[in-house]
Amino acid sequence: RVQRVDNMNIVWAYIKQIDLPLVAIGPVDIVDGIPKLTLGLVWTLITFFIARELESALPTSSTADDGAEKAKIASLNEIKSALCDWTNSHVQYYDDVDNVTRIPDDFADGKVFLAVLDSVAPEKHPYSASGDAAADVRRAMQAFEDDFGVPMMIDPDDAEALADEHALIPYLAELMKSLPPREERKVVVKLADEADGWLSANGEATIKQALAATGAAA
Repeated sequence: RVQRVDNMNIVWAYIKQIDLPLVAIGPVDIVDGIPKLTLGLVWTLITFFIARELESALPTSSTADDGAEKAKIASLNEIKSALCDWTNSHVQYYDDVDNVTRIPDDFADGKVFLAVLDSVAPEKHPYSASGDAAADVRRAMQAFEDDFGVPMMIDPDDAEALADEHALIPYLAELMKSLPPREERKVVVKLADEADGWLSANGEATIKQALAATGAAA
């Protein structure tokens, strides 16, 4: 036991060094194998390092002192917000995919995963939702693993795991870190579709008004 506590003290020294906030837990609690405290420590470590990785991916903001400063992520809600913002930057041009505001609820039907996949690899993985949530999630996750090296950290057939933010948040963070930027093709296609729709609805009337105005001027 003494040796185990000594080993855990080394871990605790590192935890203090990286300023990881811990409350009501110590090395002895982990050595004694208290499940709730051990799982709490593991989750705290996961979210801490996810936050550091997300911070590195965020744009800098201006400051009065040195002109630029990285945004800080200090809470689980801020992690969720950063992941939602990243996801929405990929899915905002898909008509049947709503903006993501809730993790994990908004990922349950698989459409968000398929839209993200299409946004980074449209030629190989065009967006097509089958209506079978488990199949769509499986197809997207398999492609993320095969094409971009993102390990399938969640069993796509396990509905409970997909509904658990403790499982989904690390996976989304890995996607954010590993996937390439969104291809601009989707933006262009969406704008072109909107322009076509506007012309279909307003084009004839606009042309008639222009001709009438020209005739009146003449």
